[in-house]
Amino acid sequence: LVPRGIKVKEHVVDAYDFASVSRLCNQIINEHGKDELTLNVTGGTKITALSAFQAFVLEERRIVYLDTGSNRLLQLSPEEQAVAIDENLVKPEAYLAAHGLVMLNKGAPPQGHQNRAAYLRELAEFFVNNQDTLGRLNFFLGKNWRPGASFVNVDFTQLGQGAERLAHILTRCGVVSLGSGIINVKGEENRFFCQGGWLEELVWREVRRLGLKGLRPRINVRVKWDEKGRKITENEFDVVFTFRNRHFVISCKASNLAKGSGAPGKAAIYELDSLSDRAGGLFGKAMLVSMRPLSDYDQARARRMGIEVCGGEEVLGLGTKLRAWIGA
Repeated sequence: LVPRGIKVKEHVVDAYDFASVSRLCNQIINEHGKDELTLNVTGGTKITALSAFQAFVLEERRIVYLDTGSNRLLQLSPEEQAVAIDENLVKPEAYLAAHGLVMLNKGAPPQGHQNRAAYLRELAEFFVNNQDTLGRLNFFLGKNWRPGASFVNVDFTQLGQGAERLAHILTRCGVVSLGSGIINVKGEENRFFCQGGWLEELVWREVRRLGLKGLRPRINVRVKWDEKGRKITENEFDVVFTFRNRHFVISCKASNLAKGSGAPGKAAIYELDSLSDRAGGLFGKAMLVSMRPLSDYDQARARRMGIEVCGGEEVLGLGTKLRAWIGA
């Protein structure tokens, strides 16, 4: 509130003591005399809201309630009226801050993203039709990369079907160079792009392409939780945005969630559910975008948790799915 020019004064009360809340509200009303006052009764315990409502309505002061479900601000006193909230007033930074998360970066796309934008869909189409090649590329990049290394080489003759075509797509993206049967990946950013960052950039661009007013997605958002303790918790969101003042979180997975030890599909779903719940509140939504189709069991699990899933070939129609998901 303070960074937005709103003065804040805190009053500590027992949220279940009707009389003390009522006395405090009357005190505030008297202190401000004829100043314009507005009571927001959207949150708080029922006892607090009812007590404050009674105090303000008897003095014929303005009382409002935010009807998030219908995107309306309801004025309950001194006369009733409803105002539609069509504009996207709350940006991702403010939404995260309101839920106790501090953004550690601006959520801007990496350098050079414009140069490879034209090839992202071609990459997605290739991997949808050559999922074994996708798996091998991820495997060899993970196996051969060393933290702090300046480059990594991958023998693309080991990647399987379509490897040569993949090598040329990545070359046009500007993230690799070709040697004799070798893909040379220089730098951590290029390695990250080849091992799944391309999917995050694709999703981020598909959200932008919706062209909706006030919708400005952020990518690779690093956050820390505004909590006390010696060890500060940090997390990262692949793609986040707000639309009609609600928060949307998208997790992007280029790995195979239906294969491997530790039930990776289950883990990805539970992690997304936990993060989106804490960062998005009651009206937040989450989507999992996976280059591989999820198992029937994991899809059912995601549905039970209210998580939208876009997997396999569905990624090629992501724009349509996004529009339906956010209710645009």
